[in-house]
Amino acid sequence: MRNADVVVIGAGLSGLVAAHDIARAGRTVAVLEARNRVGGRVWTEMRGHQPLELGGAWTGPGQDRLKALAADLGIAFVEHGAHGGDSVYLRGEERLVTRPDGGRRDYRGIFGDGLVQAVKRLDDMAATVPPEAPWDAASAGEWDGQTTRTWMAANMQADYAEAIGHVIEAYLIPQNEMSFLHALVYARTNGGFASLMGFDGKPHDNEVFVGGTQQIAERLAARLGDAVTLNAPARRIESDGTGVSVTGEGGGARGTLAIIALPPVLAGRLVHAPALPPPRDYLTARFPIRGRMRMTAVYPAPFWRARGLSGAATSAMFSVWDASMDGPLGMLIVQLGTALSRTLWDESMAARQAKVLAELARCFGPEALKPREIREVYWAAEEYSRGCVSACLPGAWTAYGRALRAPVGRAHFAGAECATQFMSNMDGAVQSGQDTARAVLARLD
Repeated sequence: MRNADVVVIGAGLSGLVAAHDIARAGRTVAVLEARNRVGGRVWTEMRGHQPLELGGAWTGPGQDRLKALAADLGIAFVEHGAHGGDSVYLRGEERLVTRPDGGRRDYRGIFGDGLVQAVKRLDDMAATVPPEAPWDAASAGEWDGQTTRTWMAANMQADYAEAIGHVIEAYLIPQNEMSFLHALVYARTNGGFASLMGFDGKPHDNEVFVGGTQQIAERLAARLGDAVTLNAPARRIESDGTGVSVTGEGGGARGTLAIIALPPVLAGRLVHAPALPPPRDYLTARFPIRGRMRMTAVYPAPFWRARGLSGAATSAMFSVWDASMDGPLGMLIVQLGTALSRTLWDESMAARQAKVLAELARCFGPEALKPREIREVYWAAEEYSRGCVSACLPGAWTAYGRALRAPVGRAHFAGAECATQFMSNMDGAVQSGQDTARAVLARLD
Protein backbone atom coordinates (compact mmCIF):
# COMPACT_ATOMS: atom_id res chain seq x y z
CA MET A 1 0.00 0.00 0.00
CA ARG A 2 1.35 3.40 -1.01
CA ASN A 3 1.65 6.22 1.50
CA ALA A 4 0.96 9.88 0.74
CA ASP A 5 -0.37 12.99 2.40
CA VAL A 6 -3.54 12.83 0.28
CA VAL A 7 -5.20 9.94 -1.55
CA VAL A 8 -7.27 10.97 -4.57
CA ILE A 9 -9.90 8.57 -5.91
CA GLY A 10 -10.51 9.22 -9.60
CA ALA A 11 -8.31 10.68 -12.34
CA GLY A 12 -10.91 12.76 -14.11
CA LEU A 13 -10.22 16.47 -14.50
CA SER A 14 -11.33 17.36 -10.99
CA GLY A 15 -9.20 14.72 -9.29
CA LEU A 16 -6.15 15.46 -11.41
CA VAL A 17 -6.43 19.22 -10.84
CA ALA A 18 -6.71 18.69 -7.08
CA ALA A 19 -3.74 16.30 -7.07
CA HIS A 20 -1.67 18.66 -9.22
CA ASP A 21 -2.29 21.64 -6.94
CA ILE A 22 -1.55 19.62 -3.82
CA ALA A 23 1.68 18.27 -5.29
CA ARG A 24 2.71 21.73 -6.42
CA ALA A 25 2.31 22.88 -2.82
CA GLY A 26 4.92 20.33 -1.77
CA ARG A 27 2.62 17.62 -0.45
CA THR A 28 2.57 14.02 -1.65
CA VAL A 29 -0.40 12.50 -3.45
CA ALA A 30 -1.51 9.07 -4.61
CA VAL A 31 -4.13 9.00 -7.36
CA LEU A 32 -6.10 5.79 -7.89
CA GLU A 33 -7.91 5.49 -11.24
CA ALA A 34 -10.18 2.58 -12.08
CA ARG A 35 -9.81 2.84 -15.86
CA ASN A 36 -6.81 2.16 -18.07
CA ARG A 37 -6.75 5.85 -19.01
CA VAL A 38 -7.06 9.24 -17.34
CA GLY A 39 -9.75 11.80 -18.11
CA GLY A 40 -12.93 10.24 -16.74
CA ARG A 41 -15.80 11.67 -18.76
CA VAL A 42 -13.27 13.35 -21.07
CA TRP A 43 -12.16 10.91 -23.76
CA THR A 44 -10.53 11.60 -27.13
CA GLU A 45 -9.52 9.28 -29.94
CA MET A 46 -7.58 10.41 -32.98
CA ARG A 47 -8.27 9.86 -36.64
CA GLY A 48 -5.02 10.99 -38.17
CA HIS A 49 -4.57 14.54 -36.90
CA GLN A 50 -8.28 15.02 -36.23
CA PRO A 51 -9.63 14.50 -32.70
CA LEU A 52 -12.75 12.41 -32.29
CA GLU A 53 -14.37 13.46 -29.02
CA LEU A 54 -16.26 10.74 -27.18
CA GLY A 55 -16.95 12.81 -24.07
CA GLY A 56 -16.64 16.39 -22.83
CA ALA A 57 -15.25 18.72 -25.46
CA TRP A 58 -16.40 22.31 -25.09
CA THR A 59 -15.15 25.54 -23.62
CA GLY A 60 -16.28 29.10 -24.23
CA PRO A 61 -16.73 32.60 -22.82
CA GLY A 62 -16.16 32.92 -19.09
CA GLN A 63 -14.52 29.53 -18.63
CA ASP A 64 -11.28 31.10 -17.54
CA ARG A 65 -10.14 28.36 -15.16
CA LEU A 66 -10.21 25.70 -17.86
CA LYS A 67 -8.59 27.95 -20.43
CA ALA A 68 -5.84 29.02 -18.04
CA LEU A 69 -5.12 25.39 -17.21
CA ALA A 70 -4.99 24.47 -20.89
CA ALA A 71 -2.64 27.39 -21.59
CA ASP A 72 -0.36 26.30 -18.74
CA LEU A 73 -0.24 22.86 -20.33
CA GLY A 74 0.48 24.23 -23.79
CA ILE A 75 -2.93 23.40 -25.30
CA ALA A 76 -4.67 25.92 -27.58
CA PHE A 77 -8.37 26.36 -28.26
CA VAL A 78 -10.20 27.67 -31.32
CA GLU A 79 -13.70 28.88 -32.01
CA HIS A 80 -16.06 26.23 -33.29
CA GLY A 81 -18.24 26.84 -36.31
CA ALA A 82 -15.81 29.02 -38.23
CA HIS A 83 -17.16 27.58 -41.50
CA GLY A 84 -20.62 29.02 -40.84
CA GLY A 85 -23.77 27.79 -42.55
CA ASP A 86 -27.40 27.05 -41.75
CA SER A 87 -28.72 24.88 -38.93
CA VAL A 88 -31.45 22.27 -39.37
CA TYR A 89 -34.39 21.72 -37.03
CA LEU A 90 -36.64 18.70 -37.56
CA ARG A 91 -40.10 19.20 -36.12
CA GLY A 92 -42.26 16.21 -36.84
CA GLU A 93 -42.26 15.86 -40.61
CA GLU A 94 -41.07 19.43 -41.12
CA ARG A 95 -37.46 20.26 -41.97
CA LEU A 96 -36.78 23.83 -40.91
CA VAL A 97 -33.56 25.63 -41.85
CA THR A 98 -32.30 28.75 -40.12
CA ARG A 99 -29.14 30.84 -39.96
CA PRO A 100 -28.48 31.31 -36.23
CA ASP A 101 -27.09 34.58 -34.91
CA GLY A 102 -25.62 32.79 -31.90
CA GLY A 103 -24.81 29.16 -31.15
CA ARG A 104 -26.07 25.98 -32.72
CA ARG A 105 -29.13 26.06 -30.42
CA ASP A 106 -30.20 29.57 -31.37
CA TYR A 107 -33.78 28.83 -32.41
CA ARG A 108 -35.02 32.44 -32.61
CA GLY A 109 -35.24 32.24 -36.39
CA ILE A 110 -37.83 29.47 -36.01
CA PHE A 111 -39.79 30.46 -32.91
CA GLY A 112 -39.38 34.26 -32.80
CA ASP A 113 -39.60 36.69 -29.89
CA GLY A 114 -41.97 34.49 -27.92
CA LEU A 115 -39.15 32.04 -27.32
CA VAL A 116 -36.90 34.86 -26.17
CA GLN A 117 -39.48 35.91 -23.57
CA ALA A 118 -39.99 32.32 -22.42
CA VAL A 119 -36.25 31.91 -21.93
CA LYS A 120 -36.06 35.24 -20.09
CA ARG A 121 -38.74 34.07 -17.69
CA LEU A 122 -36.71 30.99 -16.82
CA ASP A 123 -33.50 32.97 -16.46
CA ASP A 124 -35.19 35.50 -14.17
CA MET A 125 -36.23 32.62 -11.95
CA ALA A 126 -32.75 31.09 -12.07
CA ALA A 127 -31.24 34.43 -11.04
CA THR A 128 -32.95 34.07 -7.65
CA VAL A 129 -31.17 30.77 -6.92
CA PRO A 130 -27.92 31.09 -4.89
CA PRO A 131 -25.35 28.81 -6.59
CA GLU A 132 -23.72 27.91 -3.26
CA ALA A 133 -27.04 27.21 -1.52
CA PRO A 134 -29.94 26.52 -3.93
CA TRP A 135 -32.11 25.42 -1.01
CA ASP A 136 -32.15 29.04 0.20
CA ALA A 137 -34.01 30.34 -2.86
CA ALA A 138 -37.36 31.84 -1.90
CA SER A 139 -39.26 29.37 -4.09
CA ALA A 140 -36.90 26.44 -3.58
CA GLY A 141 -39.51 24.20 -2.00
CA GLU A 142 -42.05 24.76 -4.77
CA TRP A 143 -39.52 24.29 -7.58
CA ASP A 144 -37.81 21.30 -5.96
CA GLY A 145 -41.14 19.59 -5.36
CA GLN A 146 -41.85 18.96 -9.04
CA THR A 147 -40.14 17.67 -12.13
CA THR A 148 -38.94 19.97 -14.85
CA ARG A 149 -41.47 18.40 -17.23
CA THR A 150 -44.34 19.12 -14.84
CA TRP A 151 -43.43 22.78 -14.52
CA MET A 152 -42.84 23.27 -18.25
CA ALA A 153 -46.13 21.61 -19.22
CA ALA A 154 -48.11 23.74 -16.78
CA ASN A 155 -46.41 27.07 -17.36
CA MET A 156 -45.08 27.32 -20.91
CA GLN A 157 -46.50 27.31 -24.40
CA ALA A 158 -45.97 23.88 -25.95
CA ASP A 159 -43.72 24.87 -28.87
CA TYR A 160 -41.45 26.95 -26.63
CA ALA A 161 -41.34 24.14 -24.08
CA GLU A 162 -40.28 21.81 -26.90
CA ALA A 163 -37.42 24.05 -28.03
CA ILE A 164 -36.16 24.75 -24.52
CA GLY A 165 -36.65 21.09 -23.64
CA HIS A 166 -34.20 20.10 -26.38
CA VAL A 167 -31.62 22.37 -24.73
CA ILE A 168 -32.32 21.09 -21.21
CA GLU A 169 -32.05 17.45 -22.24
CA ALA A 170 -28.93 18.10 -24.30
CA TYR A 171 -27.13 19.20 -21.13
CA LEU A 172 -28.96 17.34 -18.36
CA ILE A 173 -31.06 14.25 -17.67
CA PRO A 174 -34.67 13.69 -18.87
CA GLN A 175 -37.06 16.40 -17.72
CA ASN A 176 -39.53 13.93 -16.26
CA GLU A 177 -36.87 12.62 -13.85
CA MET A 178 -35.21 15.86 -12.76
CA SER A 179 -36.08 18.46 -10.14
CA PHE A 180 -37.10 21.75 -11.72
CA LEU A 181 -34.91 23.46 -9.15
CA HIS A 182 -31.93 21.54 -10.55
CA ALA A 183 -32.65 22.85 -14.05
CA LEU A 184 -32.58 26.37 -12.61
CA VAL A 185 -29.38 25.68 -10.66
CA TYR A 186 -27.74 24.50 -13.86
CA ALA A 187 -28.92 27.57 -15.75
CA ARG A 188 -27.71 29.92 -12.99
CA THR A 189 -24.25 28.37 -12.82
CA ASN A 190 -23.88 28.24 -16.61
CA GLY A 191 -24.85 31.80 -17.48
CA GLY A 192 -28.55 31.19 -18.10
CA PHE A 193 -30.52 29.52 -20.85
CA ALA A 194 -30.14 32.60 -23.04
CA SER A 195 -26.38 32.13 -22.89
CA LEU A 196 -26.62 28.39 -23.53
CA MET A 197 -28.70 29.11 -26.64
CA GLY A 198 -26.55 32.00 -27.86
CA PHE A 199 -29.15 34.76 -27.43
CA ASP A 200 -26.87 37.26 -25.71
CA GLY A 201 -23.53 36.65 -27.38
CA LYS A 202 -21.40 33.62 -28.04
CA PRO A 203 -22.65 30.58 -26.13
CA HIS A 204 -20.58 28.87 -23.48
CA ASP A 205 -19.91 25.91 -25.79
CA ASN A 206 -18.47 27.58 -28.88
CA GLU A 207 -14.78 26.69 -28.54
CA VAL A 208 -12.85 23.41 -28.71
CA PHE A 209 -9.30 22.36 -27.92
CA VAL A 210 -6.79 21.86 -30.71
CA GLY A 211 -5.71 18.22 -30.72
CA GLY A 212 -8.49 17.06 -28.41
CA THR A 213 -9.67 17.62 -24.87
CA GLN A 214 -8.18 14.55 -23.24
CA GLN A 215 -4.73 16.10 -23.64
CA ILE A 216 -5.52 18.24 -20.60
CA ALA A 217 -5.90 15.17 -18.40
CA GLU A 218 -2.98 13.37 -19.99
CA ARG A 219 -0.57 16.27 -19.47
CA LEU A 220 -1.69 16.75 -15.88
CA ALA A 221 -1.11 13.04 -15.27
CA ALA A 222 2.33 13.29 -16.91
CA ARG A 223 3.28 15.99 -14.41
CA LEU A 224 2.16 13.77 -11.56
CA GLY A 225 4.18 10.84 -12.90
CA ASP A 226 4.07 7.64 -10.87
CA ALA A 227 1.71 9.23 -8.36
CA VAL A 228 -1.07 8.08 -10.72
CA THR A 229 -1.99 4.39 -10.69
CA LEU A 230 -4.28 3.10 -13.47
CA ASN A 231 -6.44 -0.02 -13.42
CA ALA A 232 -6.91 0.44 -9.67
CA PRO A 233 -10.63 0.73 -8.87
CA ALA A 234 -11.19 1.77 -5.26
CA ARG A 235 -13.76 -0.27 -3.34
CA ARG A 236 -13.42 0.73 0.32
CA ILE A 237 -12.40 3.86 2.21
CA GLU A 238 -11.72 3.54 5.92
CA SER A 239 -10.88 6.34 8.34
CA ASP A 240 -9.34 6.05 11.77
CA GLY A 241 -7.73 8.38 14.27
CA THR A 242 -4.56 8.93 12.25
CA GLY A 243 -5.50 8.69 8.61
CA VAL A 244 -7.51 7.13 5.82
CA SER A 245 -6.93 3.90 3.89
CA VAL A 246 -8.29 3.25 0.41
CA THR A 247 -8.32 -0.32 -0.81
CA GLY A 248 -9.52 -2.06 -3.93
CA GLU A 249 -8.24 -3.83 -6.99
CA GLY A 250 -4.86 -3.05 -8.48
CA GLY A 251 -3.41 -1.36 -5.41
CA GLY A 252 -4.35 0.83 -2.49
CA ALA A 253 -3.04 3.87 -0.63
CA ARG A 254 -3.03 5.45 2.80
CA GLY A 255 -2.99 9.14 3.55
CA THR A 256 -3.86 11.75 6.11
CA LEU A 257 -6.84 12.88 4.03
CA ALA A 258 -8.69 11.67 0.94
CA ILE A 259 -10.45 13.32 -1.99
CA ILE A 260 -13.27 11.38 -3.63
CA ALA A 261 -13.42 12.86 -7.13
CA LEU A 262 -16.35 10.82 -8.43
CA PRO A 263 -19.94 11.62 -9.40
CA PRO A 264 -22.08 11.58 -6.23
CA VAL A 265 -23.83 8.30 -6.98
CA LEU A 266 -20.50 6.51 -7.61
CA ALA A 267 -19.00 8.00 -4.45
CA GLY A 268 -21.92 6.48 -2.58
CA ARG A 269 -21.15 3.02 -3.99
CA LEU A 270 -17.82 2.87 -2.19
CA VAL A 271 -17.86 1.04 1.13
CA HIS A 272 -17.33 3.74 3.76
CA ALA A 273 -16.11 2.92 7.23
CA PRO A 274 -17.47 4.55 9.29
CA ALA A 275 -20.66 4.66 7.23
CA LEU A 276 -21.64 7.88 5.54
CA PRO A 277 -23.94 10.10 7.62
CA PRO A 278 -27.58 9.91 6.49
CA PRO A 279 -27.75 13.28 4.65
CA ARG A 280 -24.76 12.45 2.45
CA ASP A 281 -25.92 8.88 1.87
CA TYR A 282 -29.44 9.96 0.94
CA LEU A 283 -28.08 12.67 -1.34
CA THR A 284 -26.01 10.19 -3.34
CA ALA A 285 -29.13 8.06 -3.81
CA ARG A 286 -31.11 11.02 -5.14
CA PHE A 287 -28.38 12.57 -7.31
CA PRO A 288 -28.23 9.95 -10.07
CA ILE A 289 -26.08 9.98 -13.16
CA ARG A 290 -27.69 9.38 -16.53
CA GLY A 291 -25.97 8.29 -19.73
CA ARG A 292 -26.75 8.97 -23.34
CA MET A 293 -25.36 7.44 -26.47
CA ARG A 294 -22.94 9.38 -28.61
CA MET A 295 -22.23 8.35 -32.17
CA THR A 296 -19.67 10.00 -34.42
CA ALA A 297 -20.29 9.45 -38.13
CA VAL A 298 -17.05 9.85 -40.06
CA TYR A 299 -17.18 10.73 -43.79
CA PRO A 300 -14.49 11.17 -46.45
CA ALA A 301 -15.23 14.92 -46.40
CA PRO A 302 -17.63 17.38 -44.69
CA PHE A 303 -20.09 17.23 -47.59
CA TRP A 304 -22.76 19.33 -45.84
CA ARG A 305 -20.68 22.48 -46.14
CA ALA A 306 -21.10 22.50 -49.91
CA ARG A 307 -24.86 22.71 -49.28
CA GLY A 308 -24.46 25.76 -47.07
CA LEU A 309 -25.09 23.78 -43.89
CA SER A 310 -23.13 24.12 -40.65
CA GLY A 311 -23.53 20.50 -39.58
CA ALA A 312 -25.68 21.55 -36.62
CA ALA A 313 -29.07 19.88 -36.32
CA THR A 314 -31.74 19.23 -33.72
CA SER A 315 -34.57 16.72 -33.74
CA ALA A 316 -36.59 14.66 -31.32
CA MET A 317 -33.94 11.97 -31.79
CA PHE A 318 -30.69 13.90 -31.37
CA SER A 319 -28.56 16.99 -31.45
CA VAL A 320 -25.72 17.07 -33.97
CA TRP A 321 -22.67 19.22 -34.62
CA ASP A 322 -19.74 19.31 -37.02
CA ALA A 323 -16.52 18.23 -35.32
CA SER A 324 -14.40 18.17 -38.48
CA MET A 325 -12.57 21.45 -37.80
CA ASP A 326 -10.10 21.97 -40.69
CA GLY A 327 -9.20 18.34 -41.27
CA PRO A 328 -9.97 16.38 -44.43
CA LEU A 329 -12.49 14.02 -42.80
CA GLY A 330 -16.06 15.01 -42.13
CA MET A 331 -17.17 14.24 -38.56
CA LEU A 332 -20.73 14.63 -37.30
CA ILE A 333 -21.09 14.09 -33.57
CA VAL A 334 -24.56 12.76 -32.83
CA GLN A 335 -25.77 13.02 -29.25
CA LEU A 336 -28.90 10.97 -28.70
CA GLY A 337 -31.45 11.72 -26.04
CA THR A 338 -31.17 9.79 -22.79
CA ALA A 339 -34.56 8.08 -23.04
CA LEU A 340 -34.01 7.12 -26.66
CA SER A 341 -30.53 5.83 -25.86
CA ARG A 342 -32.07 3.35 -23.42
CA THR A 343 -34.36 1.87 -26.04
CA LEU A 344 -31.82 1.85 -28.85
CA TRP A 345 -29.28 0.08 -26.64
CA ASP A 346 -31.63 -2.92 -26.60
CA GLU A 347 -31.52 -3.12 -30.41
CA SER A 348 -28.70 -4.43 -32.54
CA MET A 349 -25.90 -2.04 -33.43
CA ALA A 350 -26.85 -2.23 -37.10
CA ALA A 351 -30.51 -1.41 -36.37
CA ARG A 352 -29.84 1.60 -34.16
CA GLN A 353 -27.19 3.01 -36.47
CA ALA A 354 -29.54 2.65 -39.44
CA LYS A 355 -32.15 4.75 -37.59
CA VAL A 356 -29.62 7.44 -36.78
CA LEU A 357 -28.30 7.57 -40.34
CA ALA A 358 -31.82 7.89 -41.72
CA GLU A 359 -32.41 10.90 -39.48
CA LEU A 360 -29.06 12.38 -40.50
CA ALA A 361 -30.09 11.99 -44.14
CA ARG A 362 -33.24 14.00 -43.44
CA CYS A 363 -31.01 16.74 -42.07
CA PHE A 364 -28.11 16.77 -44.53
CA GLY A 365 -28.97 14.69 -47.58
CA PRO A 366 -28.44 11.12 -48.84
CA GLU A 367 -24.64 11.29 -48.49
CA ALA A 368 -25.21 10.95 -44.75
CA LEU A 369 -26.29 7.34 -45.25
CA LYS A 370 -22.77 6.18 -46.15
CA PRO A 371 -20.19 7.02 -43.47
CA ARG A 372 -16.82 5.32 -43.60
CA GLU A 373 -17.03 4.70 -39.85
CA ILE A 374 -19.40 5.08 -36.92
CA ARG A 375 -17.83 5.24 -33.46
CA GLU A 376 -20.35 4.92 -30.67
CA VAL A 377 -20.16 5.10 -26.89
CA TYR A 378 -23.07 4.52 -24.54
CA TRP A 379 -21.98 6.30 -21.40
CA ALA A 380 -24.49 4.53 -19.18
CA ALA A 381 -22.73 1.27 -20.01
CA GLU A 382 -19.27 2.58 -19.12
CA GLU A 383 -18.47 0.68 -15.92
CA TYR A 384 -16.60 3.45 -14.14
CA SER A 385 -18.81 6.33 -15.29
CA ARG A 386 -22.32 4.88 -15.61
CA GLY A 387 -23.34 8.08 -17.39
CA CYS A 388 -22.24 11.52 -18.41
CA VAL A 389 -24.34 14.00 -16.41
CA SER A 390 -25.74 13.94 -12.88
CA ALA A 391 -28.83 15.79 -11.67
CA CYS A 392 -31.00 15.85 -8.56
CA LEU A 393 -34.35 14.13 -8.37
CA PRO A 394 -37.27 16.15 -6.96
CA GLY A 395 -36.87 16.98 -3.31
CA ALA A 396 -33.15 16.26 -3.09
CA TRP A 397 -31.76 19.79 -3.12
CA THR A 398 -33.95 21.09 -0.32
CA ALA A 399 -33.68 17.97 1.86
CA TYR A 400 -30.02 16.99 1.40
CA GLY A 401 -28.25 19.58 -0.74
CA ARG A 402 -26.17 20.88 2.17
CA ALA A 403 -24.25 17.59 2.17
CA LEU A 404 -22.97 17.95 -1.42
CA ARG A 405 -19.71 19.79 -0.72
CA ALA A 406 -19.33 19.13 3.02
CA PRO A 407 -16.38 16.87 4.01
CA VAL A 408 -17.16 13.69 5.90
CA GLY A 409 -14.44 13.09 8.45
CA ARG A 410 -11.16 12.81 6.54
CA ALA A 411 -12.84 12.57 3.12
CA HIS A 412 -13.49 15.56 0.86
CA PHE A 413 -15.61 15.46 -2.29
CA ALA A 414 -14.82 16.94 -5.69
CA GLY A 415 -16.23 16.81 -9.19
CA ALA A 416 -18.08 18.87 -11.77
CA GLU A 417 -21.32 18.34 -9.83
CA CYS A 418 -19.82 20.24 -6.86
CA ALA A 419 -19.04 23.40 -8.83
CA THR A 420 -20.77 26.71 -8.23
CA GLN A 421 -19.78 28.00 -11.67
CA PHE A 422 -20.25 25.95 -14.84
CA MET A 423 -21.69 23.07 -12.86
CA SER A 424 -21.45 19.72 -14.65
CA ASN A 425 -18.99 21.10 -17.19
CA MET A 426 -15.21 20.90 -17.47
CA ASP A 427 -14.59 24.39 -16.13
CA GLY A 428 -16.69 23.41 -13.13
CA ALA A 429 -14.57 20.31 -12.65
CA VAL A 430 -11.46 22.51 -12.59
CA GLN A 431 -13.06 24.90 -10.08
CA SER A 432 -14.05 22.04 -7.80
CA GLY A 433 -10.58 20.48 -7.98
CA GLN A 434 -8.92 23.79 -7.13
CA ASP A 435 -11.33 24.57 -4.29
CA THR A 436 -10.96 21.10 -2.80
CA ALA A 437 -7.17 21.25 -3.01
CA ARG A 438 -7.20 24.53 -1.04
CA ALA A 439 -9.46 23.06 1.62
CA VAL A 440 -7.28 19.96 1.99
CA LEU A 441 -4.03 21.94 2.12
CA ALA A 442 -5.52 24.16 4.85
CA ARG A 443 -6.23 21.06 6.95
CA LEU A 444 -2.73 19.69 6.39
CA ASP A 445 -0.98 22.90 7.45
